[in-house]
Amino acid sequence: MASELKGNVSRESKIIKSALSITFSGPMLFDFVTDDKAGLVDIYVPFCPYHEAGFYFSSSSLSEIDVWKNEKNAAARRPLNIAYKITSDGIRPNPKADLISSNFPKGPKPITKTPPESELQQGADRGGVSDSVYILQLGGQDGAAKKTKCTPPTYKTMFRLTVPMPRYVAPLYCDNVEVLDSFGGKASHTLYQHCTALRFFYEWNAGSAIWLGTPANSYDITPSIFSHLPQMADIEVRYEGIDIEDENDPHSDARSCFANLATLAGVEWWINYQDGLTTPSNPSRPPDLAAAKAEKPRSVSAQRVVGHNLVSHTGGDCHAPIIVNNLA
Repeated sequence: MASELKGNVSRESKIIKSALSITFSGPMLFDFVTDDKAGLVDIYVPFCPYHEAGFYFSSSSLSEIDVWKNEKNAAARRPLNIAYKITSDGIRPNPKADLISSNFPKGPKPITKTPPESELQQGADRGGVSDSVYILQLGGQDGAAKKTKCTPPTYKTMFRLTVPMPRYVAPLYCDNVEVLDSFGGKASHTLYQHCTALRFFYEWNAGSAIWLGTPANSYDITPSIFSHLPQMADIEVRYEGIDIEDENDPHSDARSCFANLATLAGVEWWINYQDGLTTPSNPSRPPDLAAAKAEKPRSVSAQRVVGHNLVSHTGGDCHAPIIVNNLA
């Protein structure tokens, strides 16, 4: 991977002197919409019990709930599929993103994969699972994804955030877990490192503002730059639940979040921590859009908690594998 980084630097004939990173934590679906000049990434967030989102930018933060409540004609009921975007005139456009890992300390090599693992992969990984980290990808293996745009169901989407295509993508917060491709899939009981968050890196003019745009408003979320330090700044988009530990199942929050994320992505994947709490007892899926429209109208009190199961007992880890599309 060090040689790959040198190749990237030599092709550009320079290193990034002024950089911005955006860190994404929580169950999210990343759709890399490539373009010849300037691509975009659409990030979809599912409804998860007791989970809230926020935007953090060193000097301050914004609650996603407060942001949508400030929209014009904001109703008591949360709107579905709210569209946000992060933009800046100082971000250099990129047609596509490259996966990277850290040189020091030496980080695992990021590899995109689609469940289930092949026998060849399983044999290789058993010998050194720490040498690689998997990033779950829709419809492709080892970066050969189907070049299709994600269309998650609106009724399962809490919000969508669109950001510029980064120059580099790095995996964060690896967790050992097995991902099976269906409810009837046979577990191998071999755990693999999976990435549960992503960090995007951009070439950025540190003198330019960064904006969070909504349908009706815009917010300055420019992180602070300090004169005695390298011109590098970070924004974090965090989606997490309250820290309630389930003593019976410490991974219950991750299981619940991943089930919602898988439904959002249109797959039947599920996660196995090799702890005996593996196969879903009821492999049911939420209704499709037609069935959802045919449901009886909810009461006003029920409408205010659409997408949230108030009797759910979540765990405290909140680290489920993320899912990507079109990441080479």
